[in-house]
Amino acid sequence: MERSSWSSAEGPAVLVASSDHLVQALQTIEAASRDFNSPDTAVRKRGEATFLSLRDSEAALEYACFALQHSQDSFVLFQMLGLILQRLPMLPGDGATAQAQGGAAFSAAIPSLQHLRDFLLHFVVSRAEAAELARLHQDTTAQAARQWPQYVRTRAHQLIAAVSKRMLGTELGSHPPSSYANIIKPQLDGLKGQILSLISLQPGWPTGQPVEDARAFIRAITGLGIYRACLDEFVLTPAGAAAGSGDGLTSLGVTRRGTSSVSDEAAGRGSGASRSKQRDSGSSVGLTGREHLLCKLAAQEELLPDLLSAVLHMLVIELQRPAEQRHVYPHLLFFQLVSTLEKLLGWSFVLAPALTSNARGFLTDASSISGGNGEEDNDHEHDASFSPGAAGTRTIPSPISSILLSQDLLRLLSASYNAAQTNRSADAVASLVSQTAGSSSRASIDASREASTALHRLRSCILSVARFEASSVLPESASAASGSGHPVIATKNVGRTQQDLDLQRQHTEGMLELIAALVQNLSDETNSSGHDSQTILGSMHRGQSLLFVVQLLGTFAAVVEAEPERLSQCLGLASTSNDSPPPAPFGHFLQMCTRLAAICYDFAFTGSSGGDAMDGDEMADLAESCVDQLISSWMILARGLLQAIPSSHSQAGDAFCAAVRDDVVRRYVRGRHQAARGSSAQPETGEDDLDVESEIGSTAEKDRDRFAEQLRTLAELARLRPAILGPVLVDMSELAEEVSSVLVGAVQSGSSRPTDPRSMRALEARWEEAHWLLLMAGYILADDITGELPAIPEAVEQLGADQPASESHPAVRLIRQLSLTLFDSLSSELAVTNELSSPQVMESLLWFTNRWLASYLLPLMNEAGEGGLTTNASINAAFSGPSRSHIIAFFSKHSAELIRLWLSEADVLKQTAALIAGFSRCQHAAAGLIAIPDFMEVVSAVLSSLDALPVDTHGAFISAIVGTTHTASRWSRSAAEGPATSAGEKEQARYISERTTFYTNTITQTLEQRLSSAVHRPDFAAVAQEPNIIQAVQTALDMLEGLALTIQLNLAAGIYNFIARFFPTLIQIVETYSERSEITVLVLKVFRTLAVSTSWAISEDDSAQKQLNEAVWALFVAISRKPNIIGSTEFGAADDDNPYEALCLALETLSGVLELTDTGDITQTPGADRLFGPLSPLHAEDVGMFGFSVLFPSLTSDSFSDPRVREKLSRVTCTVWLFFPGRVFSVARAETKPGQLANGLIEVLVRLLSADEVQHVSEALEPIRPLAKAITKLARDERARALCSEILPTALDQLILVLLRSILLEPSEDLDGQVIALRPLFLARASPALGGQQGLYASLQSFCANTALHSLREHGLTMSSAPQGLSGSLDGPPSLSPAEERRRRELLSNIVASIAQACFASVTDGVDESDRARPQNVKEAMMRQKEERKAEAAFCQMVKAHGLLRARRALRIR
Repeated sequence: MERSSWSSAEGPAVLVASSDHLVQALQTIEAASRDFNSPDTAVRKRGEATFLSLRDSEAALEYACFALQHSQDSFVLFQMLGLILQRLPMLPGDGATAQAQGGAAFSAAIPSLQHLRDFLLHFVVSRAEAAELARLHQDTTAQAARQWPQYVRTRAHQLIAAVSKRMLGTELGSHPPSSYANIIKPQLDGLKGQILSLISLQPGWPTGQPVEDARAFIRAITGLGIYRACLDEFVLTPAGAAAGSGDGLTSLGVTRRGTSSVSDEAAGRGSGASRSKQRDSGSSVGLTGREHLLCKLAAQEELLPDLLSAVLHMLVIELQRPAEQRHVYPHLLFFQLVSTLEKLLGWSFVLAPALTSNARGFLTDASSISGGNGEEDNDHEHDASFSPGAAGTRTIPSPISSILLSQDLLRLLSASYNAAQTNRSADAVASLVSQTAGSSSRASIDASREASTALHRLRSCILSVARFEASSVLPESASAASGSGHPVIATKNVGRTQQDLDLQRQHTEGMLELIAALVQNLSDETNSSGHDSQTILGSMHRGQSLLFVVQLLGTFAAVVEAEPERLSQCLGLASTSNDSPPPAPFGHFLQMCTRLAAICYDFAFTGSSGGDAMDGDEMADLAESCVDQLISSWMILARGLLQAIPSSHSQAGDAFCAAVRDDVVRRYVRGRHQAARGSSAQPETGEDDLDVESEIGSTAEKDRDRFAEQLRTLAELARLRPAILGPVLVDMSELAEEVSSVLVGAVQSGSSRPTDPRSMRALEARWEEAHWLLLMAGYILADDITGELPAIPEAVEQLGADQPASESHPAVRLIRQLSLTLFDSLSSELAVTNELSSPQVMESLLWFTNRWLASYLLPLMNEAGEGGLTTNASINAAFSGPSRSHIIAFFSKHSAELIRLWLSEADVLKQTAALIAGFSRCQHAAAGLIAIPDFMEVVSAVLSSLDALPVDTHGAFISAIVGTTHTASRWSRSAAEGPATSAGEKEQARYISERTTFYTNTITQTLEQRLSSAVHRPDFAAVAQEPNIIQAVQTALDMLEGLALTIQLNLAAGIYNFIARFFPTLIQIVETYSERSEITVLVLKVFRTLAVSTSWAISEDDSAQKQLNEAVWALFVAISRKPNIIGSTEFGAADDDNPYEALCLALETLSGVLELTDTGDITQTPGADRLFGPLSPLHAEDVGMFGFSVLFPSLTSDSFSDPRVREKLSRVTCTVWLFFPGRVFSVARAETKPGQLANGLIEVLVRLLSADEVQHVSEALEPIRPLAKAITKLARDERARALCSEILPTALDQLILVLLRSILLEPSEDLDGQVIALRPLFLARASPALGGQQGLYASLQSFCANTALHSLREHGLTMSSAPQGLSGSLDGPPSLSPAEERRRRELLSNIVASIAQACFASVTDGVDESDRARPQNVKEAMMRQKEERKAEAAFCQMVKAHGLLRARRALRIR
């Protein structure tokens, strides 16, 4: 039924005729609604039961439509709309489709989907009009005014869109491509005409006639609402991916810390292969993936262009409306148009030849739609069908690209954005509403809310347009030049014509114009800021506007970075001669960027303070987001512009580098410095001053971590060129000297901590200045310490490389000023005693020192200490030879003082320990440190302070000291054994060896004495719970973990043997403190560290392995006596960061133990007799299995949902299945409950196979082949006869079930891998001992008959919860009609049978690989492996050839 226009008078007001039965049913439904909203639980369940029974009623559609015609209850309306939506997948299409599906119509009252949609359109418009008119007349008691809330309107619009999509999809799916044009145009033209008739307004509206104006308004916004719902239904974009889906700070990408996503997009960072794809939004309408894509492409061709033009036209009219217009309706219409435009611009376009084209190249399969290869299954959950561009760009196909990339659209968006900030702002609309005498109409109620979000929606629109790129979809046979004469640059069937390139260039010019205008507006606003901008709301508004512009610049930079030639052309660089000054467009662009930087820094460092604590936090996050985005944007610009500027155009390059140096980096450094100093100028409030030391010891994230990405990017900018870095370092040196002179002077004067608030604030400001200088210098001068020692940054080396060693390098000057002069003063006893040093500054000083030492002091040309650090003479002179020795002695002396003076500050002590541990990275440096007599002071300070050291610092110091001594001992052995070593060096080596032995013995003796005195006392059980005993035990355990961390190659035996002496003691501690989770966690840390650290070091020592195995076994025996506590959050960490810390540590321990195992086939070894014996503590694999059996009962859905638990559980489970599958099954004979271990491991493997993460699925697929082969071998073993009846076939059936579901019914990320994994499972299940092929087919038939036909993962269900979830919830997956269910189960049976046939056909000569004798040598084994891989690949191709992808597309209905 084609209709070009529609009005409320023409549609069917009544679809279902009234009857006594229907009236009674409606009364029952309305009573259920009242029950459902009752606070009484029993009454509420009664109402829910009524609605659930209504879902299963044969006359559910009649009941629903009748209720929509007559009910005034909003909840009833919502449920009835939802019921129709839930039944929609069961309804046949119109006309020929209905007949083909075996049902001519729904009922006599509802002849077709077309009639249903027309009825719904009438229902929506009439109810909306009635509600608005009731509010207009201020009739707040009218039912109509209360029965049409937002949630009902949204569901009604969604249902209309879903019915429209169902109509179109079923027709397209049942006709050949040649008929698409005849189907699409009538259906979508009808829908388009209905929407256009609703949104069309007569000239001169509003006319001043309240009723007519209200009716026209409500029809227009209803039409726009339906259009938005159609976009949501047809677009199939990942949920939450639409830009601007929220409002406020969230819509701008501000997090708690303030970091947004532009820098990640610009850098091209994806979510990682281990992260699952987001599921699609929209309704379940009963279409296949192919039909969904066809519907989307049809809407893109027929629905988008005309309605986009209509919305843009209406927006132009609204912007041209006279300013004196004092009616609120146009404002609300403007907001609705903006909301619709946001949806339109967020559409993800399909790149494919036109469906309605009469030209050659109709789509013959859904694979034509995808931009990927033909093997892709083209499900709607894949975004390969859409067009991701470089750096987050979005490709727009012709012909709509001429609209979306036009400069007219950018100007319209700019005008709309300006209007939303001025005459259509929230304040302006609020003023207008107040002048209308407080009208209670919906317009008045919604105006302020809509106005507050319109600005954010427009920002989202502009950001979307900034990512657009033009491309043409060409026939696959397109040649290098199209028939129109435009040259084509094509990849497959997507490319660019010259027209596209011209359009893209104009779009880039328009974006430059738009950004310049926005920056100018910000500048004008900043220069003319009045009282409003000084308020919190005014500052927030200004900050959000600033963040948007900076984000827009970053988005623009990321887009043009991929095509620097286009940017070069637009900025006039392409036509500039070599020696000429920069062209004017380039100069204007650079000026605009530097002005934006100045505004951003001014807001962040001087204009974002004030307000109460909550407002201050929000402003700080907003300000830092602006700075984050600004620095990231400049970094992207630098990459793009430095490519765009030809090397011969030195003036343009110099101008840009000068801008980076002066307006980005130096201004940032000065801004941070001034912001820190500004803290002393805060007015007195009469309250206690904010303690700048509050970061220390708190759970707040450290500044160096919070701002890590910002500072890292700043450092990258500073190091772009030596010409940038040199002046920056000079500036920082001057600031460092200024701050140092004040702080050092205060210490040297002998004065105490100021008592008056003003002087104290001034001192705190100096501390803050020093703190930020240290952070900035640390990132600029050195790289992160990860793995190997980082080298000196290249830009630092190049700076002054041609100067003699006598010349001072700015980096050396800065390091000496901060890390030597300031460090020496603030770490002195006088500074600490007089409270002139801050823990925060001390910690930052130590962090900075550790960072630069790793690059400038520790690396050497060789371990003998010969050679220079770098080719830079100044740096070599400062940090080599005698200078190096002096620096090492300096920090050795101060480390001991720091331990004594800062005994209560855990963060300072941890950095001190890190300073000592840093020397263990270099043998020569460690030897130099050990040779200094002052190092004994460090050891003494640690050991004498064990009772006073804060928690979690003992292990750090023990690890640092012992690790350094071990490194030094390696140097001493090398020096003593070296043939070229002089007598003096040998004497020094002997001395260092003696000292390392002395230090190690001192520490181990102290540790043994403390642990024995606490635990080995006769009355330990009686006094164990006393605080001093608990503290002593915790300290000793922390020290043991630190000692275990020091295990190194060739030095493992001594440390391991020492700790092993305490294994019984550690088990005793676990048993004694079974109620104290924090102590058991410490014990687990010791075993975890030991198992992981020694897995490679003691692998050749059988006695050590058995000793560790027995200890870990005993540990898990002790844990098993406290059931379920290992997996509870109560047993986890003290904070919420890792609630399952104990479980994670236990799993890591098992992983370490399993690495000690001999991974050979146990059935082929001389010890095969133990294959069927009980688990033994002597064998590492048995320990791993026993530990798993202890932990498995504690695993819950909550703990499994924790990604850290899942990762570690995956490692343990997959290792066991990969190397010991036979042992897992055979041990069932010795179990109290046979199969308990195997069933638990199978359950975890099944959950991993059905997980969202690609990484876990891949790991779980790896052990499938050895598992299946092990079962095949066991099935032939007489001793395993009892296992064949239930345990082995059940395990195989579970794995086959989950893989078949993943392949055919669930979202899949690795289809080929899952198909290949089926083959060994099928072959194993068909073993004669397990029932042969008949047994396999019986299992497959059961699967096809009973498995749920909807995706469980997409509905948040698992296989265990599926039956309950499918029928026990109002929001569960929809049911299928009996005919549809029979059809789909028949299709499922056919494809599963085809897979099984292909499996048996792939076996060479009908003989399974497992039937062949064991290979005689490595060559034969490799040949067999090659043959097996070939057979697997052939099986996968055969399965696909039998229609797997087509079946999957037909079964994966949504």
